[in-house]
Amino acid sequence: MRSALSTVMILVLFASGMHAQKPQDGDLVVCLLDYLNFQKGAILYLNPNNPSSLNTLTPNLAPNHFQNWIRMAPNNADLVVSETDNRFSQSNLLSVNSSGFATTVVQGLPGSTHGFALDGDDTWIVANDNASLFGVKHATGAVSSFILNAPPIFVGATVLREGTTRYAVAVYTSLTAPYPKILAADRKGVTSTLFNQATVLNKISSIEVDPKTGDFLTCDHEGPTTNPPEPGGGVEVNRVTQAGKLTSLVSFVGANAVKVDQDDTLWVAGSVSVPAVANAIMHYDLKTNTVITFISMPAVPTSQWYISGLEIYGSRAMTCNGQGGPGATIHLDLQSRNTRAIRAAYQIACSFGRRPGMRLSNGQWLHLNLPDSLFLLTAQNLAPTIFQNFAGVLNGFGSARAVIKLPKSFPANTGLTVFCAGVIYDLKGIVQVTNTHWFEI
Repeated sequence: MRSALSTVMILVLFASGMHAQKPQDGDLVVCLLDYLNFQKGAILYLNPNNPSSLNTLTPNLAPNHFQNWIRMAPNNADLVVSETDNRFSQSNLLSVNSSGFATTVVQGLPGSTHGFALDGDDTWIVANDNASLFGVKHATGAVSSFILNAPPIFVGATVLREGTTRYAVAVYTSLTAPYPKILAADRKGVTSTLFNQATVLNKISSIEVDPKTGDFLTCDHEGPTTNPPEPGGGVEVNRVTQAGKLTSLVSFVGANAVKVDQDDTLWVAGSVSVPAVANAIMHYDLKTNTVITFISMPAVPTSQWYISGLEIYGSRAMTCNGQGGPGATIHLDLQSRNTRAIRAAYQIACSFGRRPGMRLSNGQWLHLNLPDSLFLLTAQNLAPTIFQNFAGVLNGFGSARAVIKLPKSFPANTGLTVFCAGVIYDLKGIVQVTNTHWFEI
């Protein structure tokens, strides 16, 4: 039976959700699952600089469902979350606005959704535990199936778009079925194996690309601090190169969700035991390989709840929507959640790669290939008829749209990926460096 304390905590969590306060730029947003019966979930948010204030955005929307992954929507104002039924038979993707109101993106994806990432044409690349990889158009909910019935359980997908690899898919396996742990895929299926060590990363639970290096940053839900320890070792938070070399970073019990920040740091959800067992979020410095801090969340009892997804609110200031080709038009949308961005100036640039980037004066990274000829062309606004509105001023909502109009003589189906990012600034200096997004030509 559920303890009286646990019941009280649940009521406090869910009752606190309906109020005027909304998540702010830089807040950490997490989704929870009830691992006792998988019938409840919630989206919570907190200010990492004032973590004692924990707010509920919304509980699970459908009865007997739990929430299992979360990312910012293309508009950088809403959140997209997966809800899975307690039979693990199907999942829905929901868009939740900053007031907690939800609308459906897509219903009835087979299996349990364990992770998704946004591609450059506003398609969610969705990984499900029935070994399926789906594409879901954010605006329409249209579904395409890329992989069905491959190795056992997919637990995460991230967009790489380097060389011939479009997506990296994490695989959660059992000791009796040691399948590859990270697969390369495109929209036709699995293309290669990127990492395959049968006794390491046995319980891989999430995956993200480090844009500075191109490595994969992974969580291992059951590393060596579990009882009994995982055979063959394995640490909860790891770095895996595209060549398959693994480097253990740090042990963090039950690591289950990972998010790279623009300042070359990492946020990881897991749990701590000091001063008491509690759900927690770790902030980790990727440059120095040291832990910056732990944010303990004792109000979320580990006896029933687990953090199943982690996002930084306002982290997708740049999105692209389009596909390159003869005569094509691609939209590059800026939507900053930073209050200083209102009426601030901006400059956008493109390149054919994300590296080497540059750390700018505000500590954030511009992840573009700076020596690239395309970067020099666009950053200096040398082709304004093709790259339109690449410099300007954001409106009163912190928004702007740039446009790329490719000539009709442009070649078709080159297979190249163009990466895009921008800098927002005012008289005081850099306000924000955007995330890097992309489109294919």
